[in-house]
Amino acid sequence: MEKLILNPGKEELILVFIYFVLIIFILILLFIFSKIRIEIDNFEFNSQLKGFTNKNYKIYFKLYILKFIPILKIKIDDKKIRKKLKEDKFKAKTQKIEQDILSKKIQIGEFKNLDFEIKKFNLNLELGTENAFLTSMLIPIISALISILLGKKSKDVTNTKYIIKPIYINQNLIKILIFGIFDIKMFHIINILYSLIKKEGENKNERTSNRRSYDYGYE
Repeated sequence: MEKLILNPGKEELILVFIYFVLIIFILILLFIFSKIRIEIDNFEFNSQLKGFTNKNYKIYFKLYILKFIPILKIKIDDKKIRKKLKEDKFKAKTQKIEQDILSKKIQIGEFKNLDFEIKKFNLNLELGTENAFLTSMLIPIISALISILLGKKSKDVTNTKYIIKPIYINQNLIKILIFGIFDIKMFHIINILYSLIKKEGENKNERTSNRRSYDYGYE
C-alpha cells in the first residue's frame, strides 16, 4: 500500500482551512446564542408636547455574546433621531417601509413570535379621552394587559412597577414615562428574518406562477 504523502505546503493550507472553518463555526454559534439588550432611559411621550417627546431621553442597543459579554453599544437620543429624520435617504427608507407594511409585503404577524424578557420596567401612564365613561373603562383594561405581559415576560417582579392614572378633562390626552430594560435572543430575531425572507420568496414565486398562467390564458 502506498501512503499518500502531502508536501509541507499542502499540509499548511489544509490546516489553515480547517482553522478557518472552525473559527467561522464558533463565531456563528456565538452570534446565534447572543442577545440584544434594549435600555430605555427617561423616555416621555406627551400628546400635548411639541414633537410629542421630551429631549433628554436615551435609548441604548447593546449586543452581548454568550448572554453576558458586551461587544457592541449604540446610543440613540433625541438629537440623533431629529437629525436622522431630516435626511432624505432616511425619509425614503421610512416611506418604503410604510408602503411595504400597507401592501402586506412585511408581515407584522410574524413579530408576535418575537420572544423577549423584561429585566426592568417602570411605567407611568396618564390617559384621558373626551368621554369620561370610556376613560374609566380603558384604565382597568390597560392595567390588566400590562399585568399579563409582565407576568409572562418578567422573571423578577421586584424590578417592575407601573402606575396608570385616569384624567378627566374632556379631551384626548396621553402621557407616558417609561424606564425599561428588555432582552431579545438573537436566535428569535434570526428566526423571524428567515420567516420573512421565506414568505417573500413564496410570494414572488406565486406572482410568477400567476403571471405564467395568465400568459397561457389567451391562447
